[in-house]
Amino acid sequence: MLLVSPAKDLRQVHFLIAFRFIVVFSFHVYTYILLLVDTLVTRSSREGKYLSRHVDYPELSPVSFVNDSSCT
Repeated sequence: MLLVSPAKDLRQVHFLIAFRFIVVFSFHVYTYILLLVDTLVTRSSREGKYLSRHVDYPELSPVSFVNDSSCT
C-alpha cells in the first residue's frame, strides 16, 4: 500500500482546483471574444461596411439601390 503524505495530497488538490479554474476561465474568455467578434461583424455588415458578404448577391447590397439607373 502506498502512503501519501497530507501535504502532498493537499498540493494535488490545490493543483486540480487551479487547473479547473484556468480551464473554465479560458473557456469564458474565448466565448466572450467570439461573441464580441460576431457582434462587431454583424453590426458592420448591417451598416454596409462589410460588403464582401454581398458580393455573390448584389441585390442584397445596400449600395445597389443607390446606383440603380432604372429608378430615374
